[in-house]
Amino acid sequence: CNESVRFIEGLDALVRRDVIFRPNRRTTNDIEIADAVQRKFPDMDLLESNLNSEILKCRLVVLYSYSTTMNLALAANVPTIIHVAPERMIPRSEAEPYFSLLRKCGVIHDSPEEAAWHLNQIHENIEDWWARADVQKARKIWVHQFARTDRFWWWHWIKALARL
Repeated sequence: CNESVRFIEGLDALVRRDVIFRPNRRTTNDIEIADAVQRKFPDMDLLESNLNSEILKCRLVVLYSYSTTMNLALAANVPTIIHVAPERMIPRSEAEPYFSLLRKCGVIHDSPEEAAWHLNQIHENIEDWWARADVQKARKIWVHQFARTDRFWWWHWIKALARL
């Protein structure tokens, strides 16, 4: 709850008015997040429908964890900002170079305040930031490693299974 509230508190008023908050409704704790956000920001709109079906309509997706939604957003090339305290989710050492690339270009942030500051800076030109060569390179490397999409996915599976 606190991380979501701290992120929203860090947003400039003009940025905040564009935010639609989508609480995760899978656990009791997630319902508390929606309540906490609504108490602190009663005018904030909530997205009640499934984020996966709405993700392509988003100008920007902000996430507070590394998740399947992160992979979906990056694979769909939807501008994405993620804030995760380093001690809360520690990547495996083999994956750290991929996370590091996303950190360097502003996709991943270590705190909600840092992510909010970044969004305040790019809000007027999200598309320009997202189209930057370093951002797209980091995104493509991530997607190639962790979120591949391919019309002929079955062919890659057959080749992999044949090698086994």
